[in-house]
Amino acid sequence: MGWFPEQAGGLNRVYYDCTRYLPQAGVEMHGLVAGSTAVSENSGGQVQAFASHKSPLWQRWSGIRQTMHRVLKEEDYPLVVSHFALYTFPILDQLDSRPMVMHFQGPWALEGHVEGSNTVATRLKWMLERVTYKRIAKFIVLSEAFRNTLHQEYHIPLERIHIIPPGVDTERFDTTITPQEARSKLGWSQERPI
Repeated sequence: MGWFPEQAGGLNRVYYDCTRYLPQAGVEMHGLVAGSTAVSENSGGQVQAFASHKSPLWQRWSGIRQTMHRVLKEEDYPLVVSHFALYTFPILDQLDSRPMVMHFQGPWALEGHVEGSNTVATRLKWMLERVTYKRIAKFIVLSEAFRNTLHQEYHIPLERIHIIPPGVDTERFDTTITPQEARSKLGWSQERPI
């Protein structure tokens, strides 16, 4: 998972918005992402990068292990929330008995299989997800379909899976603005088609 201003993507956008809106709701949070050294400055120290999102996997895993070790020494967080098994797996042994919650946005291994990944890569992703998911106390999913996938494909008991429908800041997605206003808001040339 990367930092949205540096790396586009749906999951990155969700996480970025959580870092912006949860504090407004009285929720204190600190986060780790794959990104540049500017992440901490851009987030007011709330989020830190553990490695560049362009780094090889072994460097990202090493970076998240080192950063998480330091972060847990600095503060005893009572809860850990994760958004991606790939970056949760390497820190499982550091979390002790802390409860973990995971936002399940879809089956990573199954998505890779559908996209044509080779069988070995798909199997390794599934095993990594399975090991990680065994450690998770509760899951948050957006839909009944994701709940069923977690239960059927990963054998997660239904009582550990909670459906929380997505929310949207409707003012932010106001479609009553003109194309010219949209271009201006996006910083696009007035000649660019929308």
